Amino acid sequence: MELFSLYRVLLPIAGFCLVVILFAVWALRFGLRVNGPGPLATVFRIVQWLGIIIIILDLGWLGGYWLAEVERPIHITSPSNDQAINSRVQVKGNYKGIPAGQTLWVAVAPFSTPIYYPQQDPAIIQPNGTWTSLTFVGSAADAGKAFDILLVLVNQPGKQAFTDYLAGNLQNGLNGLPPGVTIVDKVTVWRK
Repeated sequence: MELFSLYRVLLPIAGFCLVVILFAVWALRFGLRVNGPGPLATVFRIVQWLGIIIIILDLGWLGGYWLAEVERPIHITSPSNDQAINSRVQVKGNYKGIPAGQTLWVAVAPFSTPIYYPQQDPAIIQPNGTWTSLTFVGSAADAGKAFDILLVLVNQPGKQAFTDYLAGNLQNGLNGLPPGVTIVDKVTVWRK
């Protein structure tokens, strides 16, 4: 069974168990006995523990796999997370419908910093639902460092901010993304 299918089965069960747990807490608050001898109390305890275990699984490792399985309409397919790359890389991806008046663009940021380096040109959109962008990641001194490659949707004011930046000094990067720029996907890579 695929993890996504397993997750779709466990989520409703976890929801039911959460309701049972909340009901038991509510019952205890108002003095109703759900714990004690008898088959009803035993069933309640089993459902409570089962609910706790399933919720932990749902929110933990299964949840992460489910998020990875969700198909995003616009995303990066190459390079992948944690891949070692050269300073020059062809970033590729797929798209299903780009909103009117917006452009796909790739930006690079040193890992966990708010400094962004938009690439020289917007992504090249193909009619078959793919896109590419020649991307430069770091300099020769950045070997072994992590970088985020971000795919962004850019509206007209955002495009103007990128164009103004690219027309000026390209060494400092942008302190934060300008208004009109929305991150749609991101991968973290390592420089060779």
